[in-house]
Amino acid sequence: MTAGDVIKAVETVWEDGLSKTNTAITKGLVLAFDTDGLESAGADEPGPHYMSEEDVAAGGAGVQTEFKVVKRGWVKLSKAAGGGTAIPAYSYVKSDANGQVVPFVPGTDLAEEIVGYTGAVGAADADTECAVFLGGR
Repeated sequence: MTAGDVIKAVETVWEDGLSKTNTAITKGLVLAFDTDGLESAGADEPGPHYMSEEDVAAGGAGVQTEFKVVKRGWVKLSKAAGGGTAIPAYSYVKSDANGQVVPFVPGTDLAEEIVGYTGAVGAADADTECAVFLGGR
């Protein structure tokens, strides 16, 4: 399995999403709404959060692209690799500046920044993906 894959279809909620005007969407990144559509979430971005299962090319000037997004469920998200970003099992995650998941820090980060939580297996420092229950708090 790679970033952008759905791990369990049973609990998954899909929706139709629109990209932000003239914005490309990358599979497996955390997405959030900005102005007129979805784009890669920034650091400390409040939810709701989504994930695309496919890469979506940017439309022309002033064009939004429609695509399917996962709103809730077990997915593989891209994770910031290296730099002390190991994610423990059974812990909350949030988005970094690139739309990748990093550990949520209780007492420092705000609850609305939570993207989801990890299961029995977290992600080591060098890992580039992490299994997350998206939309779970």
